[in-house]
Amino acid sequence: MYTPSAQRGRGWASNAVAEISRRTQAKDARVCLFTDQANPTSNKIYAALGYQPVADMANLVITR
Repeated sequence: MYTPSAQRGRGWASNAVAEISRRTQAKDARVCLFTDQANPTSNKIYAALGYQPVADMANLVITR
């Protein structure tokens, strides 16, 4: 979830993620979020919503 600098700190992204998660889980679907481990703000928000770290992943691009 990206929030423009001028709009941050108002809880809009947190509320959006919470509502989307609630609606998705209400349909008995599993929810998986990908986040930047270096971003403490998003990680704190996701943890508060009940998400837990499961695996570390990397995106590698191989070029000649």
